[in-house]
Amino acid sequence: MTDVQPKLTELAFIDALETVAARLLGSSTLLEGLEASVESFIEVFGCDRVTLDFHRSGGLDLPTTLHAAREGFAPDTVAARDHDSFERRLRVAAESSGEVHALGPGPDPDEEALPSDARLVRECGVQSMLIIAVNPRVGPSWTVSLHYCAAPRSFGLEPRLLALISGRMAEVVTNRAMLEHMDQSEARFRNLFEHAPEGIVVIDLGTLRLVDFNREAEKLFGTPPGELLGAHLRRLLPETTEDGESSEDGLLERVAAASVGEVSAFEWTMQRNGQPFPAELRLVQLPNAERVLVRASIVDITARKALDAKLRQAQKMEAIGQLTGGIAHDFNNLLTVIGTVLEVLERFREDEESFMTELAVAREASAAGSALVQQLLAFSRRKSLRPEVVHLSHELQRSAELLRRTLGSGVVLELALADELELVEVDTAQLITAVLNLCLNARDAMPSKCGTLELRTESLVVESSELAPSPEPLLDVDASEVAGSFVAVRVRDDGSGMSPEMIARVVEPFFTTKSEGKGSGLGLSMVYGFVTQSGGHLLIDSELGVGTTMSLLFPARV
Repeated sequence: MTDVQPKLTELAFIDALETVAARLLGSSTLLEGLEASVESFIEVFGCDRVTLDFHRSGGLDLPTTLHAAREGFAPDTVAARDHDSFERRLRVAAESSGEVHALGPGPDPDEEALPSDARLVRECGVQSMLIIAVNPRVGPSWTVSLHYCAAPRSFGLEPRLLALISGRMAEVVTNRAMLEHMDQSEARFRNLFEHAPEGIVVIDLGTLRLVDFNREAEKLFGTPPGELLGAHLRRLLPETTEDGESSEDGLLERVAAASVGEVSAFEWTMQRNGQPFPAELRLVQLPNAERVLVRASIVDITARKALDAKLRQAQKMEAIGQLTGGIAHDFNNLLTVIGTVLEVLERFREDEESFMTELAVAREASAAGSALVQQLLAFSRRKSLRPEVVHLSHELQRSAELLRRTLGSGVVLELALADELELVEVDTAQLITAVLNLCLNARDAMPSKCGTLELRTESLVVESSELAPSPEPLLDVDASEVAGSFVAVRVRDDGSGMSPEMIARVVEPFFTTKSEGKGSGLGLSMVYGFVTQSGGHLLIDSELGVGTTMSLLFPARV
């Protein structure tokens, strides 16, 4: 075979490798690098046409084919190649072997014969060609075809060069794909880091300064954007813990433990704008060859602590209620026996006046004991109620005069009773007793028992926090969540108010702030037991020095 085209020299071989590598590495994107490489093949290999067919995109947005051709030679088309059985077999053979296939008119022991009736010969004028499949470990894969049309080619170094260049291209594509994957992974993780629900800071153990943080951390500690960068760890902490120890030293011990691979989760007091708050921390060592880094995930658990305290209060109230109910029943049994014996004695000793006086005193004491039992039973929710369907405003209006006389002339009773109210089902006698208790407590909280007291009724609809999330869901005095349709009876005074500590205990049996002999501490316990047994809630809103609003919420009939 006559070789009209010049052969590739050793020097040109080396230059060709550098040229293609420079084109591939110097491009900003993988596609641009492949396009530049295909164009350089015309010059490097001295061919007339180059076609690069992708048979795997590797998840990238790539065209089906890349073309390059010397002036005067049209590029090949994908549609024509796909309909030619010889070319399909040729591509399959190249893909399966991974080696360069050289084809020509023959006879040549190093070449495969190009059939004279092949489309490449008939329509594209191909006299010699090289083809190889390139399959990087990751990313796209493709087949490269070099066409020699002006004259047949006797191949020397070209097949070896094409194999080396293809291998180099596979390495570059693999590395670029892995780098792009790493960049994408870093972007994804950075996005997760920035949008994590907890505050995250990264601590350099050598300097105890923050080298990274997310937006939630800035919100958590109330700092302007970027101000946490380089801040010392002590900025996030109060000076001392609750037991008087150094907060920084205590946390540093845990950070040091995390730096050697110990994962720890614990509660610690942090600081926001000078104010301490309880937090849950999780410390994890971060891999880094240059310095020791520890990631701290921080969650403000102020709300959780408050709910835990309210839950404990509810559990305590439930336990007290069960104990109170049991004691009341046993006590009532004893009073029943005593009362029966007293009645018998009265019938047999009616002639002795002094004896009858002593019996009367005993009967009064027994009656007082029975009243105490009824209050205990009301608190423990075991008292029998006689509920009836009523309009609360009408019932309270009928009792207004009784309330005014009981409260005395020093208290101005203001009524704000709504006419349009849903009906409720309650024991009216117990309702009036409960409202009277609240009014008397309100009066006693006023200086010199003088002031203004408002009695109000209104309809109230409260959505569950699950349906309408809010930072502070409406809670009963026993910490249970309030949700539903209610009719509210509110008693508001302008008295001394109560502290949160007092509110937490105010419905406990026998708890009172009054002086000895001025109150049993069972009034609010009875109110709480009554409204709870009626399916409602007792709410307390109070502020020291301002006043208190006590609210009885009864389920509205639908």
